[in-house]
Amino acid sequence: MALEMLIAALTADSPKAVVVTDGNLLPPGPTILYVNSAFERMTGYLSAELVGQSPRLLQGEKTSLATRRTLARALREGQRKTVVLVNYRKSGEPYRCEVDVFPILDKDGVMVNAVALEREVPRGPGRRAALG
Repeated sequence: MALEMLIAALTADSPKAVVVTDGNLLPPGPTILYVNSAFERMTGYLSAELVGQSPRLLQGEKTSLATRRTLARALREGQRKTVVLVNYRKSGEPYRCEVDVFPILDKDGVMVNAVALEREVPRGPGRRAALG
């Protein structure tokens, strides 16, 4: 729990959305342990609505299964990975999100937490309609 408190202190006022989960990648996990206020603003959910839930709550029909698998594989291998995928706000509105996720490993190399830094990626001229 000390790690989550440290991350909360460091990211509370960050302009990037931050989410911390436990290390369980098997469904229904992982479980959200912390989100900052930027994450609340981006998704429309309050922290109290997200803590204890899986980040899968933010995914829907336009969320790429291949991209989700790429993230899970990187975390299982103890690697940092950045992808763009489609998530959904509490209102149901889809949005493109750049997710930079990295594992927190224990002394034996086992993932105990994951931290994701996220930002909305506006769709601009010439961009593909959906990346993930």
